[in-house]
Amino acid sequence: MDEVESVQPVALTLLRPFLSLTIVQIEAEDKPRAFDRFMAEVRRRSRKRRDDVRNVVADGIGEALRKSPDLSWLSDDLYQVDAFILRHDKHPSWMASDVPYTNVSYRLFLGLRRGRLIAFYTDFESIKESMQRWLDEPVRKQYQRIPEAFSKAAFLRGSQTRSIWLRGIHSKRSTKADTKALSGTRVEDLLVPGDGSFAMSAARAEVPRDAGLVALRGTVGAAPDKSRMWGSGSDGVAHFFAQANEALVLVEEAMADQAAPDDPYPLLAQREEDLSSVTSAFDVSFLQPEDLSVVGVSEERVSAAALLQQALIEVEGDPKGIDFRLHVGLDGSLGGTLKCFVREVRNRLVCKFGFDGDPTNLPSVRPILDALRDHGQDLMTAHYQSGHAFLNSQMWKMEIRSAAFPNWRFEDFSGYRVTAEKPLIDQDRVASTQEIHDAIGGEGDDSLFGWVVNSYTHGWLTCDDGAGEVSDFVHLDPDGKLTLIHVKGAGSISPRRQIAVGPYEVVASQAVKNVRYISGEHLELRLARPSIARPACWTDGRRTTDRGELLEMLRYRGPQDNAHVAIVQPHVTHRSQQAARARAEVGTNTPDALRMMLLDSLLFAVRAAVVEQTGDLFVIGSR
Repeated sequence: MDEVESVQPVALTLLRPFLSLTIVQIEAEDKPRAFDRFMAEVRRRSRKRRDDVRNVVADGIGEALRKSPDLSWLSDDLYQVDAFILRHDKHPSWMASDVPYTNVSYRLFLGLRRGRLIAFYTDFESIKESMQRWLDEPVRKQYQRIPEAFSKAAFLRGSQTRSIWLRGIHSKRSTKADTKALSGTRVEDLLVPGDGSFAMSAARAEVPRDAGLVALRGTVGAAPDKSRMWGSGSDGVAHFFAQANEALVLVEEAMADQAAPDDPYPLLAQREEDLSSVTSAFDVSFLQPEDLSVVGVSEERVSAAALLQQALIEVEGDPKGIDFRLHVGLDGSLGGTLKCFVREVRNRLVCKFGFDGDPTNLPSVRPILDALRDHGQDLMTAHYQSGHAFLNSQMWKMEIRSAAFPNWRFEDFSGYRVTAEKPLIDQDRVASTQEIHDAIGGEGDDSLFGWVVNSYTHGWLTCDDGAGEVSDFVHLDPDGKLTLIHVKGAGSISPRRQIAVGPYEVVASQAVKNVRYISGEHLELRLARPSIARPACWTDGRRTTDRGELLEMLRYRGPQDNAHVAIVQPHVTHRSQQAARARAEVGTNTPDALRMMLLDSLLFAVRAAVVEQTGDLFVIGSR
């Protein structure tokens, strides 16, 4: 590396930084000393090295404020200014470390104090992140981020939002976006009640013209959770400091306002800072294994996700607190109880799992506990009756709206194993797909597949279970109505089983993924190439040898013929659904009533995807 230049004060008048600030509030009595300590910490962290070389090449501001008329106002005791420039020498990431090539960049650091507020600028992203982590440390009581409500009030108040970035607090699934970005002349008008499962991460809004601002004009952006704001480029350092000063004035005014600031986005989920208001957990869900099929995810986490999807989990919340119990087990029966303790650690929520008493079936409980201890923090979403949701180490507040899904049908499953999707061939080995097809509807078949065969006895029916399936079954009525049937076993055989969302998430995702087959020629082409030699087929309830007649009849269908998607999942009983509905109607938000609301929301989302393909969705529960 070359020898670095001797350290001189920063030539402020030569700077033209882009307005991008992290705003921090000083809680200490000695504000000037606290500012000096803050900037000293920035210097310390900026010099930390790994495989690079960092040197300060310009430090301090010298007599710049006295010599520059445009900056003289910063000499007032209300203000402090500090600056330094860092030379950063680093080998290119695309080359080995023992090569002579080096990237050289210069990073600027600026600090402005106005009263008890600090505005900090740098173009070195890793130091921005490092200072965010430093603010999270519990010993940093002298420095605090601006509360999110005041950040919104300062930079997004009474203005027209031009852009907004949202992230979902719901479980990741194909029926709903994980993130959303909206842009327009007034984004507030684009938000709908369904966006209550999204939280704002950042927004960009028009500065009100009547705010009395001179330098801070146009649009500004804010990321309230990080206490950050940004604007446009500056004409020079004097303009930059004028913009930064007006940004701090807006924060001061927001914090001085005695009235609670209005939320500019009331339809969105909100981060809950007062954990004492979070009570009564009533449901948990987990990411599916396919959601984790990305680089960097361990095989252990994928296996844990698969196990938790199979587990029977019933939630018992604490009506006075954030902790909850999980009654858990495998194979459709409960085997013990676990306790989840939720604690706040450095601005993050951490879940600790352990036994709550002695399990009655340790082999069925221990694997679930191990999966939760090792991976539950990242896989789990916990919902609370207080309207909150735990996700990604934060607590979010979401308004749960009740809208009853209308297309429920309740059928008699007497004589069938409601937890078994497919015929049982041999307990000692895994049956092949062909063996399963051969056994469907045969003697002794008391599975849900057998129920489908005995229920759809008019018209043409084929099973497509297997690799690349369209759905578990495809049915065509004599009147031309097409139905794609997706089957999933109940989580428990108990007639008093709780309403739960988990048993429906996987089958709902499958229904949305394959909804394209409900219209057009995709279905005929797919069924003409079965994945096995002898797919199971029936005509008017009688077993047939192939799909020839069904494929012929599909060619006669027209765009005016009806098409449906049916989900056969007997976990919800008619009795439990009616009881939950009755409680919700009188405003009694019991766990089952709230779980029913969540399930309704999921089914409405699936129905929307089906309706887009000119079909409709029906869900079959247990009478």
